Amino acid sequence: METTTRTGAKRFLFAAAMALATMSAHAAPATITAIFGSGVGDNGWTAETGSGVTLALRARERFPTPTNNVPTDNAGTYTFSDTTAYSLYGFNNLASWNFDFSINAGTARVSSYTYVLGIDTNAGVGTTYLEMDPLAVFDDNSFGNGGTTQGNGTDATAATKAGLAAANAIAQNSQNFGWLNAAFNPTVDGTYSIFLAAFGNGQEVARTNITVVVGDGGTVPEPASLALVGIAALGMGAAARRRRTSKA
Repeated sequence: METTTRTGAKRFLFAAAMALATMSAHAAPATITAIFGSGVGDNGWTAETGSGVTLALRARERFPTPTNNVPTDNAGTYTFSDTTAYSLYGFNNLASWNFDFSINAGTARVSSYTYVLGIDTNAGVGTTYLEMDPLAVFDDNSFGNGGTTQGNGTDATAATKAGLAAANAIAQNSQNFGWLNAAFNPTVDGTYSIFLAAFGNGQEVARTNITVVVGDGGTVPEPASLALVGIAALGMGAAARRRRTSKA
């Protein structure tokens, strides 16, 4: 019961914070063709469309063997119980899950916009984003267009990615937090946020975000502790008022 209470409280606080920060609701999961990877499914995406650009994210089970299991509530939250640290490609801090992203510029080209991908490095209720341009950082994005079928995207290299972004409407990839953040600890229960935004002429035109809950979601202050925090905050407010009064 205690774990359930902590998880519920953490999810509530995180959802409230994200609602205040973004003031946007998720659209219904979209059908997006996964043009990257062999045998990767099309299920479970959380997508948003703005100004003709469709951005999508999801979290998918990757270890101990790759699967198309996407444990989503269809409202942008993905939950994983496995907190094992896995190893691959010389990395020993890989999570059991990968996150996948998809960019579809519609009638334009991928390179017609700029993008920011943010991954949350804070396992707690708060968010500390590591932000990057996924087109610049990743050399192996898969590119295609509306006619590209499942698994048949063209995988880029450092030398070809700019040309592919200029010639195609779709870019996709799959990443693991352990590859992107050397300090990431997959054995810790936590709640992480991921966002993907597109910009045109310096203005944000589309954004999508998801929440990944690992283990029990991490801990938050118990109700009694929250009450003490509230009392402490009131005390600090009173002290500040006294200081202002004394300076008047």
